[in-house]
Amino acid sequence: KKQLKGEYPGTDTNFVALPDGRAMRNRKYSEINVEIDGTTLSVNRKTSCSGVTKLPHLSLLSDEDVTNAYLDYFNGFGLDVAIKENGKKATDRLARYADARIDQVDDFESEVKKFHRDVHIDSVKGSILAAGIDPKASKLVYEVDYNMHDLVKRAGKNVLLSVGKLMETQSELLKNDRERVDAIVTDAAKEYITRIAITVPENYTVSESSLEKLGRFVRNDAGEFVITSKFADGKLTVELLRRFGRRFLSADVWPDMVELLDAVSSWHGV
Repeated sequence: KKQLKGEYPGTDTNFVALPDGRAMRNRKYSEINVEIDGTTLSVNRKTSCSGVTKLPHLSLLSDEDVTNAYLDYFNGFGLDVAIKENGKKATDRLARYADARIDQVDDFESEVKKFHRDVHIDSVKGSILAAGIDPKASKLVYEVDYNMHDLVKRAGKNVLLSVGKLMETQSELLKNDRERVDAIVTDAAKEYITRIAITVPENYTVSESSLEKLGRFVRNDAGEFVITSKFADGKLTVELLRRFGRRFLSADVWPDMVELLDAVSSWHGV
């Protein structure tokens, strides 16, 4: 408070210190199920977003999704809410909805390609499961199905899979971004949780040494990056946590953020 008044002298304003939001309030959770078909990965991913992590994905919502979500929300109060319009307006609205569904196909394809940058992907299908309009159910939830190519290779009798490419892509730091003299302000503390379940082909297994190579544990003042994995009942399960715990990063904490981002980028190549 004293610091703020020092920056704004000559004012009687009473400053109120609002605590930063916790990372868990700005969470993106992705559950990824993968089937291996030759050299193709068939992927089903369900993603839910809360807080500021919803913002990059609002463009996935069509007018029809938003309208239906509001109708469901108001009807939940026992209100009989409906769209009242004449025949021509109804026809025009349905035509807009149809056009938007076509555009939405491209929007989902763009989302998948951004999630898995530099990977050959096709056959993308997506749908909105919850628009997040209701404050009591505020998560934006969507589901996508797609195929990924060139991530499975054979080495003799072994199958090699680039598991790191299944994680959401993390932007790498430019050389001139690795050191800072000024503090940085982000939009919010955030966390990204991903659970990957891969059905391993029959008669194959995952070695203990491979599981050890997948593991990561980095925790510092900027956040944490933790990966655990296990193989059981024919499935390889990998759980990832990326937590960026600060909205404000002073210059002396920036090296910790660099360490986190480097660890994430390194694992992406596993």
